[in-house]
Amino acid sequence: MPLNDRPVTTGFVAALWIVYVLVLLGGGMGDHGGLGALGPSDRALDAAGSLDTEAVFAGEWERMATAALLHLGLLHILWNASALLQLGGTIERIYSSRDVAFVFAASAFGGSGAALAWTAATGEPKHVVGASGVACGAAAALWILWMGTPDGVLADYRSRIQAMLVINLAIGAIPGISFLGHAGGALAGAGAGLLIRRRGGVRLRGDGWTRGLDAATAILAGAFVVAVAVAAWKAPDRFREARADGPFRSLLTDLHERIYGDAVADDPEQAARDEAAWRADMLRLSVPASWEPARAAALEAFDLAADDGAKDPERRLAAARRLNDAWETFRRARGGGSGR
Repeated sequence: MPLNDRPVTTGFVAALWIVYVLVLLGGGMGDHGGLGALGPSDRALDAAGSLDTEAVFAGEWERMATAALLHLGLLHILWNASALLQLGGTIERIYSSRDVAFVFAASAFGGSGAALAWTAATGEPKHVVGASGVACGAAAALWILWMGTPDGVLADYRSRIQAMLVINLAIGAIPGISFLGHAGGALAGAGAGLLIRRRGGVRLRGDGWTRGLDAATAILAGAFVVAVAVAAWKAPDRFREARADGPFRSLLTDLHERIYGDAVADDPEQAARDEAAWRADMLRLSVPASWEPARAAALEAFDLAADDGAKDPERRLAAARRLNDAWETFRRARGGGSGR
């Protein structure tokens, strides 16, 4: 099947791979096994726009779309990319590029919508990534479109799609795999298939149903593109935050030990080197602008505790208060994002 006769499908799959590489380069590799082997870290996925239902309810709506572009690991993206090329390519060749764009966008939002509905109903947060819901939606759309086909090649292919859908929904029941994403994508894809089937296989420019479907496609696909653009605009700060989160917490913890524990070296020269190293690390660390007040408070606490200041009760108390301010400011700044 030539790639140039299915531009939407090919473009979407290419975007999956581009995003996969960029997230790996920007946020590092995680330690997931199985489908997540050789994949990005959790912090990198969160920074890139994984579906965190609590974050979506807090206003980060773009995650409803961007989650479909992200994958846990190499096997995960290989599985979904191959399924999309086959299923999406079939829709695009037999029907149209607009139809496959409609199915893809509807399925992506449908999978995310199912996870959001679950959180709204149960209060249980969900974290979802992957284009599996889109693939399930494409399969469900084809299954609907080929309903009633006589025995033959299409009927046989429809039976295979039906088996694939059942298997994917069953796989979704395995812990760590999103049943809601699969089921929501399949339901949305089936709905899109019904609408395309209702219009019929022939596009008539003046047909009202065709114009309505074109408008719906433009809205859904446009929303998807806007969501990706919003996520790309936020990505630099999110990735900076993801890279700085661990080191910043570690520096605050070291300062906590200095103030509340006995972390100061007995050798004055070694103590001076430790203080210089801590200050240099804190000042060198690249952090989002919203963390700067926390860094300033931490540096003030450090100055109060430096040069044996932690042994002076008044200075130690003042340092402890500023350290507490640093922690609280840091937590509030992190709360404005969507950390896992």
